[in-house]
Amino acid sequence: KENIFDVAIFDEASQIPIQNGLGTIHRARKIIIAGDENQMGPSNYFVSKDIDSLDLLHQADYNWPSVKLKHHYRSVHPDLIAFSNQFFYNNELTAYPERNADIPIRHHYISKGKFINRKNKIEATQVAKKIHETIKIPGSIGIVAFSEEQLSLIWNLLSKADQNLLSEKIESNNGFFKSLENVQGDECDFLIISFGYGKNEDNLFMMHFGPMNRSNGRKRLNVLLTRAIKTIDFFCSINSSDFKLTNNESINLMRKWVSFSESYKNQVDYLFPINNQPIIKGKEIHF
Repeated sequence: KENIFDVAIFDEASQIPIQNGLGTIHRARKIIIAGDENQMGPSNYFVSKDIDSLDLLHQADYNWPSVKLKHHYRSVHPDLIAFSNQFFYNNELTAYPERNADIPIRHHYISKGKFINRKNKIEATQVAKKIHETIKIPGSIGIVAFSEEQLSLIWNLLSKADQNLLSEKIESNNGFFKSLENVQGDECDFLIISFGYGKNEDNLFMMHFGPMNRSNGRKRLNVLLTRAIKTIDFFCSINSSDFKLTNNESINLMRKWVSFSESYKNQVDYLFPINNQPIIKGKEIHF
């Protein structure tokens, strides 16, 4: 039966397989389809993860009139959206003027971090310390690691008190603690990211990044980098110069993000010069 609904609205339509929307489309007089083509597409357990399913947003954009929504509402500092604006949205997004007194992006370089047995313990230790500093600040917190193994390690390095505080925030929708491939639709005041990957015990950087190596890895990176309202703290144990030349667009974009983060005005270096204890160099940290 047609015309059951006056208006049908599909939100996050990049995640809706086209076949899931056809029944409602057939029964509606007017249809509004909203979404972002640079966000993740629908997933299907029975389809290869390297293949994007046909989504409703793509088909609607191709066949029907479209309007771009260009106001970025989430981040309270334009620098938080600057990378995605350049590499995903052709600098067409209009961000709010600076409304946040905090430094929005901090790059944490862990000079002795090593990626061994699919984990980076030195980096995870510093991430756990940052969580301890941040979790008591009023506001929501998001922690993302690029692999499940690194995420589990960070959790195990948290004190019981910090684990309980984080669990309380998650239960009250004031926090999330996820691996990269599970981030979608989340937002937080303070975003803490652990890249985790780095050189192995033989000092080789293999560039095996799990979900980031797939064709949709670039979309995963965009989703991740657009979650923050106030600040991003990015922890990594490699430099952008450590990346090798590759034809993989997602990995090249990852290198560009690391370079962008490095060049930001407030880099924090963990230099470990004496007794393996870090001397932290940065504008806001003093010993």
